Amino acid sequence: MKSPREKNILVLVSKNSVDIRLNRYNTMFLHNMRTDFYILSENSEIYPFNQENFTTALEMELKDIEIKVILTKDLSVDDLGKIHQLFDQSYDQANYLYLEKSFARLRYISLAIFKDELVGFGVADAVETKLPRLTELQVVLMGGICCVASDYRRLGLFKHLQDIAFRHSDQMKPAARYLACGRMAHPASFRSISRTSAVIPKFGVPLSDWQKEISYKVAELYGVNLGPDSLVVVGDGSPCGHPKVKSEVPEEEWLPFKAVNRDRGDSLLGITWLPDAPAGWQETE
Repeated sequence: MKSPREKNILVLVSKNSVDIRLNRYNTMFLHNMRTDFYILSENSEIYPFNQENFTTALEMELKDIEIKVILTKDLSVDDLGKIHQLFDQSYDQANYLYLEKSFARLRYISLAIFKDELVGFGVADAVETKLPRLTELQVVLMGGICCVASDYRRLGLFKHLQDIAFRHSDQMKPAARYLACGRMAHPASFRSISRTSAVIPKFGVPLSDWQKEISYKVAELYGVNLGPDSLVVVGDGSPCGHPKVKSEVPEEEWLPFKAVNRDRGDSLLGITWLPDAPAGWQETE
Protein backbone atom coordinates (compact mmCIF):
# COMPACT_ATOMS: atom_id res chain seq x y z
CA MET A 1 0.00 0.00 0.00
CA LYS A 2 1.35 3.39 -0.97
CA SER A 3 1.58 6.08 1.66
CA PRO A 4 -0.47 9.23 0.97
CA ARG A 5 2.78 11.07 0.23
CA GLU A 6 3.42 8.77 -2.77
CA LYS A 7 0.12 9.51 -4.53
CA ASN A 8 -0.34 11.83 -7.49
CA ILE A 9 -0.50 15.60 -7.34
CA LEU A 10 -3.74 17.48 -7.66
CA VAL A 11 -4.44 19.42 -10.84
CA LEU A 12 -6.56 22.55 -10.58
CA VAL A 13 -7.91 23.81 -13.90
CA SER A 14 -8.94 27.46 -14.15
CA LYS A 15 -11.79 28.76 -16.33
CA ASN A 16 -9.29 30.22 -18.78
CA SER A 17 -7.74 26.75 -19.23
CA VAL A 18 -4.57 27.53 -17.30
CA ASP A 19 -3.53 24.54 -15.21
CA ILE A 20 -2.14 24.99 -11.74
CA ARG A 21 -0.26 21.96 -10.55
CA LEU A 22 0.65 21.80 -6.92
CA ASN A 23 1.18 19.41 -4.12
CA ARG A 24 -2.38 18.58 -3.04
CA TYR A 25 -1.30 18.80 0.60
CA ASN A 26 -0.54 22.53 0.62
CA THR A 27 -3.70 23.12 2.61
CA MET A 28 -2.99 26.76 3.45
CA PHE A 29 -2.94 27.55 -0.28
CA LEU A 30 -6.00 25.44 -1.06
CA HIS A 31 -8.07 26.85 1.76
CA ASN A 32 -7.52 30.37 0.45
CA MET A 33 -8.27 29.66 -3.21
CA ARG A 34 -11.27 31.16 -4.93
CA THR A 35 -14.05 29.09 -6.47
CA ASP A 36 -13.26 29.87 -10.13
CA PHE A 37 -11.10 26.76 -10.31
CA TYR A 38 -11.99 23.15 -10.99
CA ILE A 39 -10.46 19.98 -9.63
CA LEU A 40 -9.22 17.43 -12.14
CA SER A 41 -9.31 14.14 -10.25
CA GLU A 42 -7.04 11.18 -10.80
CA ASN A 43 -9.72 9.43 -12.88
CA SER A 44 -10.01 12.55 -15.10
CA GLU A 45 -13.33 13.74 -13.65
CA ILE A 46 -13.66 17.51 -13.35
CA TYR A 47 -15.68 19.16 -10.60
CA PRO A 48 -15.76 22.65 -9.07
CA PHE A 49 -13.28 23.48 -6.36
CA ASN A 50 -14.95 24.49 -3.11
CA GLN A 51 -14.44 23.80 0.58
CA GLU A 52 -16.82 20.83 0.63
CA ASN A 53 -15.13 19.16 -2.34
CA PHE A 54 -11.70 19.83 -0.87
CA THR A 55 -12.73 18.33 2.46
CA THR A 56 -14.03 15.23 0.66
CA ALA A 57 -10.78 14.95 -1.30
CA LEU A 58 -8.79 15.32 1.91
CA GLU A 59 -10.79 12.57 3.59
CA MET A 60 -10.08 10.28 0.64
CA GLU A 61 -6.36 10.94 0.99
CA LEU A 62 -6.52 10.14 4.71
CA LYS A 63 -8.61 7.00 4.29
CA ASP A 64 -5.57 4.70 4.61
CA ILE A 65 -4.56 6.37 7.86
CA GLU A 66 -6.38 5.07 10.93
CA ILE A 67 -7.40 7.78 13.39
CA LYS A 68 -8.32 6.92 16.94
CA VAL A 69 -9.04 9.16 19.92
CA ILE A 70 -8.44 8.11 23.49
CA LEU A 71 -8.40 9.82 26.85
CA THR A 72 -4.93 10.98 27.77
CA LYS A 73 -5.35 9.38 31.19
CA ASP A 74 -5.88 6.02 29.49
CA LEU A 75 -2.68 6.01 27.42
CA SER A 76 -0.93 2.65 27.67
CA VAL A 77 2.79 2.10 28.12
CA ASP A 78 2.94 1.07 24.45
CA ASP A 79 1.06 4.24 23.39
CA LEU A 80 3.44 6.42 25.39
CA GLY A 81 6.47 4.69 23.90
CA LYS A 82 5.28 5.40 20.35
CA ILE A 83 4.39 8.99 21.25
CA HIS A 84 7.82 9.56 22.78
CA GLN A 85 9.47 8.08 19.69
CA LEU A 86 7.61 10.45 17.35
CA PHE A 87 8.27 13.36 19.72
CA ASP A 88 12.00 12.55 19.59
CA GLN A 89 11.87 12.40 15.79
CA SER A 90 10.22 15.82 15.65
CA TYR A 91 12.15 17.76 18.32
CA ASP A 92 15.68 18.21 19.57
CA GLN A 93 15.80 18.22 23.38
CA ALA A 94 12.33 16.67 23.46
CA ASN A 95 10.95 17.18 26.96
CA TYR A 96 8.71 14.30 28.08
CA LEU A 97 7.69 16.22 31.19
CA TYR A 98 6.10 18.85 28.94
CA LEU A 99 4.02 16.08 27.35
CA GLU A 100 2.99 14.72 30.75
CA LYS A 101 1.84 18.17 31.86
CA SER A 102 -0.19 18.51 28.67
CA PHE A 103 -1.81 15.12 29.27
CA ALA A 104 -2.73 16.18 32.82
CA ARG A 105 -4.60 19.28 31.55
CA LEU A 106 -6.02 18.22 28.18
CA ARG A 107 -8.25 15.15 28.12
CA TYR A 108 -8.05 13.91 24.53
CA ILE A 109 -5.36 12.74 22.15
CA SER A 110 -5.88 11.77 18.51
CA LEU A 111 -3.48 9.19 17.11
CA ALA A 112 -2.81 8.78 13.36
CA ILE A 113 -1.61 5.29 12.46
CA PHE A 114 -0.38 4.01 9.10
CA LYS A 115 0.51 0.32 8.83
CA ASP A 116 0.95 0.01 12.63
CA GLU A 117 3.24 3.06 12.72
CA LEU A 118 2.29 6.18 14.66
CA VAL A 119 2.61 9.01 12.13
CA GLY A 120 0.91 11.78 14.07
CA PHE A 121 -0.73 12.78 17.33
CA GLY A 122 -2.65 15.82 18.48
CA VAL A 123 -3.66 16.77 22.02
CA ALA A 124 -6.70 18.97 22.61
CA ASP A 125 -9.75 19.61 24.76
CA ALA A 126 -12.88 21.74 24.78
CA VAL A 127 -14.63 22.97 27.91
CA GLU A 128 -17.68 25.06 28.67
CA THR A 129 -16.93 27.73 31.25
CA LYS A 130 -17.73 31.22 32.47
CA LEU A 131 -15.60 33.95 30.94
CA PRO A 132 -15.17 37.52 32.24
CA ARG A 133 -17.86 40.06 31.19
CA LEU A 134 -19.98 37.45 29.35
CA THR A 135 -23.26 36.35 30.86
CA GLU A 136 -23.59 32.97 29.13
CA LEU A 137 -21.25 30.01 29.38
CA GLN A 138 -18.70 29.88 26.55
CA VAL A 139 -16.99 26.96 24.82
CA VAL A 140 -13.20 27.23 24.97
CA LEU A 141 -11.21 25.16 22.45
CA MET A 142 -7.83 24.32 23.96
CA GLY A 143 -5.28 23.20 21.41
CA GLY A 144 -2.25 21.30 22.64
CA ILE A 145 0.92 19.90 21.16
CA CYS A 146 0.70 18.17 17.80
CA CYS A 147 3.42 16.15 16.05
CA VAL A 148 3.30 14.75 12.52
CA ALA A 149 6.00 12.54 10.98
CA SER A 150 7.96 14.28 8.25
CA ASP A 151 6.62 12.08 5.42
CA TYR A 152 3.02 12.87 6.39
CA ARG A 153 3.13 16.65 6.65
CA ARG A 154 1.02 18.87 4.36
CA LEU A 155 -1.76 16.31 4.45
CA GLY A 156 -3.80 18.51 6.76
CA LEU A 157 -3.18 16.04 9.59
CA PHE A 158 -2.29 18.74 12.14
CA LYS A 159 -5.69 20.41 11.99
CA HIS A 160 -7.52 17.13 11.35
CA LEU A 161 -6.16 15.51 14.52
CA GLN A 162 -7.02 18.47 16.73
CA ASP A 163 -10.50 18.87 15.21
CA ILE A 164 -11.31 15.23 15.96
CA ALA A 165 -10.07 15.59 19.54
CA PHE A 166 -12.22 18.72 19.98
CA ARG A 167 -15.29 16.84 18.76
CA HIS A 168 -14.81 14.09 21.34
CA SER A 169 -15.40 16.63 24.09
CA ASP A 170 -19.10 16.87 23.09
CA GLN A 171 -18.82 20.67 23.28
CA MET A 172 -18.85 21.40 19.54
CA LYS A 173 -22.34 22.82 19.33
CA PRO A 174 -23.78 23.93 15.95
CA ALA A 175 -23.68 27.68 15.27
CA ALA A 176 -21.96 28.36 18.58
CA ARG A 177 -19.23 30.94 19.11
CA TYR A 178 -15.95 29.46 20.29
CA LEU A 179 -12.93 30.90 22.00
CA ALA A 180 -10.05 29.11 20.26
CA CYS A 181 -6.70 28.98 22.05
CA GLY A 182 -3.32 27.39 21.72
CA ARG A 183 0.16 27.54 23.17
CA MET A 184 2.45 28.35 20.26
CA ALA A 185 6.19 27.83 20.20
CA HIS A 186 6.70 28.83 16.57
CA PRO A 187 5.06 31.26 14.10
CA ALA A 188 4.19 28.41 11.74
CA SER A 189 1.80 26.93 14.31
CA PHE A 190 0.45 30.40 15.20
CA ARG A 191 -0.76 30.77 11.60
CA SER A 192 -3.73 28.54 12.40
CA ILE A 193 -5.32 31.52 14.17
CA SER A 194 -3.04 34.54 13.57
CA ARG A 195 -4.86 35.50 10.36
CA THR A 196 -8.24 35.82 12.05
CA SER A 197 -9.39 39.36 12.79
CA ALA A 198 -10.06 38.77 16.48
CA VAL A 199 -6.67 37.23 17.31
CA ILE A 200 -4.51 38.31 20.20
CA PRO A 201 -1.70 39.09 20.57
CA LYS A 202 -1.02 41.44 17.68
CA PHE A 203 2.48 42.89 17.63
CA GLY A 204 2.49 46.54 18.66
CA VAL A 205 -1.16 46.51 19.79
CA PRO A 206 -1.63 46.69 23.59
CA LEU A 207 -4.03 44.25 25.19
CA SER A 208 -7.27 45.74 26.48
CA ASP A 209 -8.34 45.06 30.07
CA TRP A 210 -11.00 42.64 28.85
CA GLN A 211 -8.51 40.77 26.68
CA LYS A 212 -6.19 40.46 29.67
CA GLU A 213 -9.02 39.13 31.84
CA ILE A 214 -9.91 36.50 29.24
CA SER A 215 -6.24 35.60 28.85
CA TYR A 216 -5.78 35.04 32.58
CA LYS A 217 -8.80 32.73 32.58
CA VAL A 218 -7.41 30.74 29.65
CA ALA A 219 -4.00 30.53 31.34
CA GLU A 220 -5.76 29.16 34.41
CA LEU A 221 -7.41 26.46 32.28
CA TYR A 222 -4.00 25.49 30.89
CA GLY A 223 -2.40 25.65 34.34
CA VAL A 224 0.27 28.15 33.25
CA ASN A 225 1.47 31.64 34.17
CA LEU A 226 1.64 34.63 31.85
CA GLY A 227 4.26 37.35 31.82
CA PRO A 228 3.17 40.85 32.89
CA ASP A 229 0.90 42.56 30.33
CA SER A 230 1.71 39.92 27.73
CA LEU A 231 0.61 36.55 26.41
CA VAL A 232 4.02 34.95 26.88
CA VAL A 233 3.61 31.70 28.82
CA VAL A 234 6.55 31.63 31.24
CA GLY A 235 8.38 28.34 31.08
CA ASP A 236 9.74 26.23 33.93
CA GLY A 237 13.38 26.62 32.92
CA SER A 238 13.60 23.72 30.47
CA PRO A 239 12.74 23.84 26.75
CA CYS A 240 9.85 21.69 25.56
CA GLY A 241 11.99 20.97 22.51
CA HIS A 242 13.23 22.61 19.32
CA PRO A 243 11.62 21.56 16.02
CA LYS A 244 13.99 19.62 13.79
CA VAL A 245 12.23 20.74 10.64
CA LYS A 246 12.94 24.41 10.04
CA SER A 247 10.03 26.30 8.51
CA GLU A 248 10.66 29.40 6.46
CA VAL A 249 8.81 32.22 8.18
CA PRO A 250 8.76 35.92 7.21
CA GLU A 251 10.42 38.19 9.75
CA GLU A 252 7.15 39.95 10.60
CA GLU A 253 5.62 36.68 11.79
CA TRP A 254 8.37 36.38 14.41
CA LEU A 255 7.54 39.76 15.93
CA PRO A 256 4.88 38.52 18.42
CA PHE A 257 7.49 35.97 19.63
CA LYS A 258 10.21 38.53 20.47
CA ALA A 259 9.80 38.00 24.23
CA VAL A 260 9.44 34.19 24.00
CA ASN A 261 12.49 32.42 25.41
CA ARG A 262 12.39 28.89 23.97
CA ASP A 263 15.40 27.80 26.04
CA ARG A 264 13.41 28.62 29.20
CA GLY A 265 10.41 26.70 27.93
CA ASP A 266 8.35 29.78 27.06
CA SER A 267 5.55 29.74 24.51
CA LEU A 268 3.00 32.21 23.19
CA LEU A 269 -0.66 31.96 24.16
CA GLY A 270 -2.70 32.65 21.03
CA ILE A 271 -6.41 33.42 21.38
CA THR A 272 -9.17 34.20 18.90
CA TRP A 273 -12.94 33.99 18.54
CA LEU A 274 -14.63 31.81 15.92
CA PRO A 275 -16.53 32.61 13.80
CA ASP A 276 -16.52 36.16 15.18
CA ALA A 277 -15.85 38.06 18.39
CA PRO A 278 -18.42 39.41 20.82
CA ALA A 279 -19.10 43.13 20.72
CA GLY A 280 -16.36 45.24 22.24
CA TRP A 281 -13.60 42.63 22.01
CA GLN A 282 -11.35 44.75 19.79
CA GLU A 283 -12.08 48.11 21.36
CA THR A 284 -9.22 49.86 23.13
CA GLU A 285 -9.80 51.12 26.64
